[in-house]
Amino acid sequence: MRKKISTAFLAVLLLTGCGTSGESTPPEGSSGTSGIITRGQAVKMLALSRYTLDEINALSRTVELDDSDVSNWCYKYIKAAVKSGLISGTQDNTFLQNDALTLEQANFILKKAANGKNLVLEYNNSDRKKPISSEVWLQMFDAVKNLAEQKEIVLLADKKSCPKLADGFILTSEGLMNCEGVDIPEDMLFCGVKAYTRGSCLLALTEVTEPEPVLKNVLIKDIQGNDVLLGLKGFDMYFSSPSTDMVLEKNKTYDLKISGNKIIAIA
Repeated sequence: MRKKISTAFLAVLLLTGCGTSGESTPPEGSSGTSGIITRGQAVKMLALSRYTLDEINALSRTVELDDSDVSNWCYKYIKAAVKSGLISGTQDNTFLQNDALTLEQANFILKKAANGKNLVLEYNNSDRKKPISSEVWLQMFDAVKNLAEQKEIVLLADKKSCPKLADGFILTSEGLMNCEGVDIPEDMLFCGVKAYTRGSCLLALTEVTEPEPVLKNVLIKDIQGNDVLLGLKGFDMYFSSPSTDMVLEKNKTYDLKISGNKIIAIA
């Protein structure tokens, strides 16, 4: 199920010149996350596996931590995960959101979140304080997730490539998505990726599936020379169409294969 994007972000965005050239693309199967998972990344995923973003924003219970308050992007997710009993702060009343999630902490979460499933993370006791790898964490999350789902999306523009975007958001083939706390490598823009999502929230990227993806059922809204304005989900975005052999017509819909911000074929 997809939650509706907040009306504040449904206004059409005209993105002229946003993005990168797309000349550098990662190989298929490459990782979409950093080598470790931070406690902040983990708590966002946990919170959104139990609640929608609207439900998280409506929670009234407060969590008093010395290193986190309502101005921190992670605060609302900490509040939700603590309320659901999946995670807690450290003994010195901090959360340490930028610290790596350890094997010991991940195993504690797994037991809490397993809902009766017999799932155990195996590791040597001497390694319990070591960071859990992103790959193992995502395997764990997949085993215990509730309402989060995996889907394939195309990443189109982030805050760095398009300053018009609000902090913590990214434009995708699924529309505008909340990406707070998610590590998004620059060379993954314009790529098809597998992602964990919950409604309009991006939880994690797992791998690149298509360096030259297809944007499906897009409307040609305008053509100015080699520049083509595409109507995507909730926003418009310019792509270039350098091929004179490819004929596109205004006000018609197409499935278009892209490489970076260039249209390379009608699929």
